Parts: sequence; structure tokens; C-alpha cells
Amino acid sequence: MIKLCRAKEENTGEWVYGYYTLYPKCCGLHPCILSGTESGCIIPKFIDLDTLGSCTDMTDVNDTEMFEGDIIKIKSYDYDYEYITQVYYSCHTLCVDIYGQDYDFTAIGFADDIWDEDCCEIEVIGNIYDNPELVGDEENDSNDT
Repeated sequence: MIKLCRAKEENTGEWVYGYYTLYPKCCGLHPCILSGTESGCIIPKFIDLDTLGSCTDMTDVNDTEMFEGDIIKIKSYDYDYEYITQVYYSCHTLCVDIYGQDYDFTAIGFADDIWDEDCCEIEVIGNIYDNPELVGDEENDSNDT
């Protein structure tokens, strides 16, 4: 299955969204995002591979799509907790750290089930590339309110 991705464009640093592939450029194949066409021609956007992230196929409370590298705030009104985590790739899946469970992290799909049960509000508040200051040390990531 082809997944929607995002990455920063190599020359401009702007986010581009589309489908990741390798595309011929100069003397070889280079990473790019195919995001659409102009005048019937596919226009590749050459990317900074370090910023490439897959879509989680989930949206937050503001209907913002969540991607690998996003920083999200989880707030439970039923269990009175709030914490910040990031979406990252581990064990062949997109994962997040999870509060109040017997394990440190889980696949984001399983976390979403837990968040639904705990009546959580999930909000994308930034990403690790543009807002690295939002991800602090582990002691500050979980704070009971």
C-alpha cells in the first residue's frame, strides 16, 4: 500500500505532501515527494530525507492529519492527565509513548484505542523539526494536572 508522506523540500525548506519515491536527477536517483501535476506533468519535489515521515491515517481534534515526527498533546478529561509525546518509527510501525500503561510505548493505533477509552483529546502541537523545544526530557513529558 502506498502511504501519504511529508517532508521538507530540499531547496526551500517548505513542507511538501504526497508520495515518496526515488526520481532521476543528475547522476542518480534522489528522494522526492510526488505531490501532483502541473500541465499534465508530474513534478517531483526533491526532499531532505531526514524530514521524511509517513501519515498515521489519524487526525487530531482540529482535523489535522498526524505524521511521523509530529508532537502531540494528549489530555484525558475522565482520568485527569495530560502529557506530550511524539510520533516515531519503531518496530516496523509508527509508535507513541503512552501514559499509565504497563509498557513504555505502543503502536499509534493501539494508543488511539486507549485514548478513546479514556475520553482523551489529541492535538498536534508541532513537530520535531520545526519545534524541537516542545519535546523536553522525560520527567517533563508527563505531568498530572
